[in-house]
Amino acid sequence: MRMGNHIRIVCWADCGGMGAELIALEGLAARLEEHLTMSLEIVPYAFCDSSVPAQKFAALNHKPRHIINDMMQRDFEAGTFRCQTCGVDHDLPSRGVDLYVCGFPCGPWSARGKQLRFGDADGDKCWQAIKSIKHMTPCLFALENVIRLDSKSDGNTETDLDQIVRAMTDELGDLYTIVTLDGLDPSRAGYPVRRKRILVLGARTDQVSASGLHSSAGALLDNSMPVLLNYRQLLGLATNDTSPWNKLWELPGADDKRSLIVSRCTCSIDPFTTCEVHPCKCSNTCKQNPTSTTCAWRSLHREYITSTLCTDVFSYDDLIAEYSSKLTYVALIELNGLRGLHSCRERNLLNILSLTPKMWPIATTPNLVDKSQGIYRGGIRHDGAMGTLASNSFMWSFPDARLLSTSEIATLMGHDTSSTQVADITEAEFRKMLGLSLHVGVAGMVVAVLLASLGHEP
Repeated sequence: MRMGNHIRIVCWADCGGMGAELIALEGLAARLEEHLTMSLEIVPYAFCDSSVPAQKFAALNHKPRHIINDMMQRDFEAGTFRCQTCGVDHDLPSRGVDLYVCGFPCGPWSARGKQLRFGDADGDKCWQAIKSIKHMTPCLFALENVIRLDSKSDGNTETDLDQIVRAMTDELGDLYTIVTLDGLDPSRAGYPVRRKRILVLGARTDQVSASGLHSSAGALLDNSMPVLLNYRQLLGLATNDTSPWNKLWELPGADDKRSLIVSRCTCSIDPFTTCEVHPCKCSNTCKQNPTSTTCAWRSLHREYITSTLCTDVFSYDDLIAEYSSKLTYVALIELNGLRGLHSCRERNLLNILSLTPKMWPIATTPNLVDKSQGIYRGGIRHDGAMGTLASNSFMWSFPDARLLSTSEIATLMGHDTSSTQVADITEAEFRKMLGLSLHVGVAGMVVAVLLASLGHEP
């Protein structure tokens, strides 16, 4: 790493995703040039990810010298790695890498995965990352995963995170100072996004003092940026004047009644209502019998209504009788030319949520829900922030009565969509990559901490 007015940083990424740290470094380089007339040269030496779209994204946007599709194909004894770009084995560097970043797969620990932990084949990639750090001896490193990494499996006295840190200490000895940031969130970088992550940061002790890394990390945690804008303000979304929200949950007028009859849609607040226009397809039973009401989600929705909207004197049956003949959220937006969701479950989800007090007033409260998640899965936010994004997430904005676009999701994840190249990457592939990637704002904080620590020589 060359310091002074010109900084040259050689990067290696494993499980690289969208290369959030490289995007963050590019943003930092622009600010250093603008404010301090310093130049930051970013050299993406190697990028590894098993996803073909991620490899394409890296080639288009980062142009690494080597693209690798399997981080497990490394021979540490021979000191070689397999490069997909070149189709040959290359020497695995033992020096010269300045920044190593690995966002090893979160599936083994994610609440949306099987939670097999180290019993999952992907769980081994964290050990491969430690071996790679030991061999390459980068000046700085960062490992990233979900918050559940810091939890115990049955029968264990230490968390999985504790096991990883202990393994790093055993393998790396006193070569590195290691700091753990637990629950680092994009909101600390000013983004209206809730996506907590665990970061394990390391700095080589011959380059950075132990106190230097600790003080840099502490300064970050003590000086979070304020979140000044909610997701609608950040995206520049205008107030939706299309839907007459004052009609919501009121008896429909004569014209609206006729339109509803013509539409043949019978979706309502009642989760046990079936609709011939929007049949349930959540299981083979539903597909074979569209009038089936045995779906698990229906019972969950009933429980939610009972626990959230009912009282001792206003029962579930009272609520259904009261609101079944009134204009639902989905009916209202569709009567006014907007497009609702097609799934029976999703339509009922929107209708139920629109009746909860926290949603009101609908027109101005920045309510966002991940329609891919169950009603109890915590994908509902009323504070103007986007919740944790998954690879299959679709975010519905209640005041705008529509799904956020993939481009809007990318903006909330910290990407400059005007300069991002996607070429032949499909929208579905790009959306999945966003759900799996590190937030650019979090990557920026991590990079800032690591580079700032270099100002503290041992």
